[in-house]
Amino acid sequence: MIGNGVSMDQTEGRRYLKIAADNGYAVAQFNVAISYRDGKGGFEDPKEAVRYFLLASDQGCIDSHYSLSECYGTGYGVEKNLREAVRFLKMGALQGNVASQYSLAMCYAQGETGESVEVPNNEEAVKYFKLAADQGEKEAQVQLAVYYQHGYHLQNGDRVPSDQLKAVEYFRRAAKQDLASAQYGLALCYETGIGVVANQTEAIRYHRLAAEQGHPNAQYSLALCFENGKGIVADQKEAIRYYQLAAGQGIINAQNQIKGLAL
Repeated sequence: MIGNGVSMDQTEGRRYLKIAADNGYAVAQFNVAISYRDGKGGFEDPKEAVRYFLLASDQGCIDSHYSLSECYGTGYGVEKNLREAVRFLKMGALQGNVASQYSLAMCYAQGETGESVEVPNNEEAVKYFKLAADQGEKEAQVQLAVYYQHGYHLQNGDRVPSDQLKAVEYFRRAAKQDLASAQYGLALCYETGIGVVANQTEAIRYHRLAAEQGHPNAQYSLALCFENGKGIVADQKEAIRYYQLAAGQGIINAQNQIKGLAL
């Protein structure tokens, strides 16, 4: 459909792609499914999308496993079935699909309400968060950091103790990918000296990085630093500015601080 060597023709490209799919070519099956799902060329057809995703999945197409988990999870083109959604997530996760690993970890971390699929299972959550995190998934990295930071209970009642060094390691990995929640978490580590040597300059640097991305708690923390001159030159105007930003996102303490500064 790109038009390499021939004039671009969406209709012809789609026709040949479908021929390849109907002849059992898994990559073509997946792409035809995407075409039906996304309505490319004006041909959205949820049921046909699911049919081709299933054909590709049966041949081990990893991306199809994840797409099917979304279809079954939302009821797109098929009757909603959370158990099937999780089954396809497991298939994708075990084959190394990062999105599947992260989504499956979230299932284990939170459990499902209503139509119960998985009860919360911290051990399995950490397992799949780590698989995704070690492939560079920044959201999984910060989730894993929180587990290491606080420790967690296993299904048998035993407790895995906190590991602050690992927490900092995974906060740092995600912070390098500009994830605001990780930058804020790392700022707190430097502020408190937990898992690293306390360093207020570094704490402020990471608070600022997160605050500039709109993280409300980082905005509030940075405002406190400016108000009190903690590791930075005191600046009431900057303090008020960051308090206002945090207050605008519902941080009650920031709203109270603004009133106090205005007196």
